[in-house]
Amino acid sequence: VSTQSTWAAPMTPPQVIDITLKARTGDDDDPIEKHTVVKESTVAHCYDPSEYSSELQWATGQNDVKIPLSMLRKKAAIARGGPQRCFLYGYGSYGVEHGEGFDRSLLPLLDRGFVCVVAHVRGSGGFGDKKRGRRLEKPNTFHDFVAVAEHLIATGITTPGLLAIEGEFAGGMLVGAALNLRPDLFGPGAVIARNPSVDVTATLADESIPSTVSDYSELGCPASSRYYETILGYSPVDNVRRMPRGAKVNLFIQASFHDAFVGYWEAAKWKAKLVEWNTNPDSDILLCTKMDVDDIYLEPLHVRLACAPHLREKAQAQAFIICKIEANEKKMEPKEHNGEGA
Repeated sequence: VSTQSTWAAPMTPPQVIDITLKARTGDDDDPIEKHTVVKESTVAHCYDPSEYSSELQWATGQNDVKIPLSMLRKKAAIARGGPQRCFLYGYGSYGVEHGEGFDRSLLPLLDRGFVCVVAHVRGSGGFGDKKRGRRLEKPNTFHDFVAVAEHLIATGITTPGLLAIEGEFAGGMLVGAALNLRPDLFGPGAVIARNPSVDVTATLADESIPSTVSDYSELGCPASSRYYETILGYSPVDNVRRMPRGAKVNLFIQASFHDAFVGYWEAAKWKAKLVEWNTNPDSDILLCTKMDVDDIYLEPLHVRLACAPHLREKAQAQAFIICKIEANEKKMEPKEHNGEGA
């Protein structure tokens, strides 16, 4: 019997595989007689998967909960040792899992010595516990993300100044809430929030917004006092004042004027509150709002690949990350002595 399947791994581009199954003869643990890769997605530059490594680690969160994290890095970075540049990504909502397949957009960071980590926090699917990161238990998502960052620092993998975090849509809510909880941990490095859902309390109270009612199953309805107090306790816009006024924050927010799921005004409101509250002159809080209509996904595949506007936005975010992390590295370098008297 023959069949065909697709397969991918964190360091293996998507493949189409022809599989021939064995005839059923006894209790054979391996039912596959042979498999042949008939097609593999191409990667733009000279990509060699043997130069990279992937592993699964576990962080310990509140009440000794174990939080899985997927870690990717270049083997040359492992050999150097010491704290490394680190990119931490999280989503943590709707049972959606990230980090199980191949993400070519991480290669520019990996090739520049970054350790790339996906936090499988509660609220995610797959490794994450979906049920324990919803509604009244939504704060578990944010505390898990903090615990993963603390694990990376405690194990010597990185430092706050070398740590960049990113989240998109509900992941933007995640990094925004985490920043309010621990500005000392996430502020000094770089924070990327892409189309972030950050004005959670106000958005869930407005049923005219298309996605509001469907979000009640994930976040709860604020008409209930129990849910309202929980949502108000983590909504990033409503908790900016939890961070010290002098905390350093390097934040790049990306929004879209025509986004159908998250209003551009959420990012604008968040940025305005942060700028008003934060008094550290070294903070860098930027907002980039895309004004054009993004209808690229209605185009044929070859046009989408040629234009790839999402890659341009990704490049902007990565440029911000590299700029801030490299600047922090220079500050950490030991100063040279001029050789004069002791």
